[in-house]
Parts: sequence; structure tokens; C-alpha cells
Amino acid sequence: MKIFVSMCCLFLCPFSAFAGQKPERKAFFASMESAGMTGDVRSLTVTEIYESSNGPFASEFHCEFRVSDNKCRLTQGIDYFRDDERKKEYSHPAWQDVPYNWQRRAFEFAAQEQLWRNAFKLDLQSNRLTGQTDQKALAAQNCLYAGQHFWPSSIDQFTWKNLWTDGVRPPFTSSKPPEVQERERAEFIAYLEWAQRLLGGYAAAGRSGLKEMEMEAEFEKAKKENAGRRPYSRMNKNLESWIGRKESELVAQQGPPSFTKDQQGLRTLTYRATRAEDILIMHQGAVQPRGRREYHVDVTYFILHGRIYNFAVTGDDPNMI
Repeated sequence: MKIFVSMCCLFLCPFSAFAGQKPERKAFFASMESAGMTGDVRSLTVTEIYESSNGPFASEFHCEFRVSDNKCRLTQGIDYFRDDERKKEYSHPAWQDVPYNWQRRAFEFAAQEQLWRNAFKLDLQSNRLTGQTDQKALAAQNCLYAGQHFWPSSIDQFTWKNLWTDGVRPPFTSSKPPEVQERERAEFIAYLEWAQRLLGGYAAAGRSGLKEMEMEAEFEKAKKENAGRRPYSRMNKNLESWIGRKESELVAQQGPPSFTKDQQGLRTLTYRATRAEDILIMHQGAVQPRGRREYHVDVTYFILHGRIYNFAVTGDDPNMI
């Protein structure tokens, strides 16, 4: 059983075990960032990806494990479905014995946090020295690092691209009429224009010589005003932790942006992710490909006085928007 360490959106995500046979396979990932060494009770967030086209495509489990007596409980579970933004939330707060399935592996992962964290650091140091990307220390701990991913859609994409290469990823659907999708696009454009005018005014005031306290007050005002007008996307919850952080931190973690814009005091950094998907049809009882469709999603960060005060997500990828 392997554990694949990955990174979800703004936090490190680790681990995947496997269960089931095609076309009912499952893959499990756990969040390195969520793992907490807080005495006897250890927290961990686990992502489950499903191959089956029935039910959700992913589930998010917020777990707690009690090391002293091998107990576990689910503080929150969220099922994510392929049709629009539908999801289902639930919990099982009572403590129970850790079963011998993926939860047992998750328990071991949470209980042995220091071991895999040390192995992760050793591999990073080795890779810097040798220029190679092997993960010998992590592999010895039954783990592998899989990179940074937006949760849960990007982990689903990672699973199909790297683990289930012999499978066919079920399509995501939207029941929104074309006029609704067009209205949402128009609202997003109007929001960007409004944000540009707002930030332009702040920058003009800054050029007249604001003090540090005044700059902080402006930043907090911009952050508050934009939070209530931010367009909805599935990624908003995970992206919110970037609010207030420095632009330099963003670039250090995510690399150079795909696009930048400095105009009339407005500074934005946009990161674009793309993917392609086969268009499949049923012909004479067999599924056959009929071309490819390209999708993209843009995450745009708004910068004021060197700090991120807002973000917005747009694009045509139904997995993320």
C-alpha cells in the first residue's frame, strides 16, 4: 500500500492508499497541513477519490484519531458530486475503534507524523544537492510526494492522470441554462472593473504619501469591501487563506504567474491551469473518442501595498468553477 503526498490548493496534502477493482477503484489522500501533533488526539483531513460514475467524485473527511486506545471519529464529512456544485455534509462524532481499512493507514500516518515530516525534509535536501527527484526517504515511510493541487478537483485530475491511466474519467455536468452562465460571466467582468476602479483610487492616495497606519487602514477597507462582492467558486474556501499575505509569498510558493497587469494603480497576478478531456460517444455498443475539449481556470489575486487583499476565480472548467 502506497501513500502519495500531494499539495492541495494552499496547503500540503499527502497520501493515498488504494482500494477496489476497476471500475470501482478508490484513491485516498491525506493533508500534511491538517496533521496536528496535539498530544493524544491527532487531526487529519483525508480526501477520497472515486472512479465510479455513480455517487460523488470525491469526499473530504475531517478525522480525529486517539493514539492511546486506537479510536477515531469523523468531525465532518463532505461528498462532492459531478453535477454543478451539489454536495452533502455529515458527521459521526462518536469515538469508535479504528477499522482495518484506509482509516487504519490514516491513523498510522497521523500517529507517525514526525517520521514522515523528517523524511520529507531529507528528500528535499537530497534533491537540492543532487538535482534528482527521487523520494527514497519518503518511500521508506511508505509515502510519496505528488505535488501541489487544488482540492478536490485537481486531486481527482491527478489520480486519473497518474494512477488510473487505464480508465475513463466520468464527465462533469452543469444544469445551468446558457443565459445563466452568460449572466455569471457578465457579473464577473463587472466585478473586475469595479475592483480596478477601487484600487486605482487607493493607489492614487498612496502616491500622495500615506503613513503606515493609513496604508493598513486602506488595506483592511479594501479587503472588507471586496469580500462581500467576490464571485462564488468551488475554490473560494481554500483560497481565502491567501488574504493578507504578501505578494512575494505567493510567487515563492506558486512560481511566476501566467499573467500580470499593472494599470491605473491596479496590480493583479493571474495563475492559469489547463486540462484536456476526451469527447466520448457510444457507437455500435462501444465507447469511442470524438476529439478533445480544452478547459482552463484562472485564479486572479488583487494586490494592494504589496499584499493580497482579494482574489477571483474564472474559467470554463466545470470541475473548479
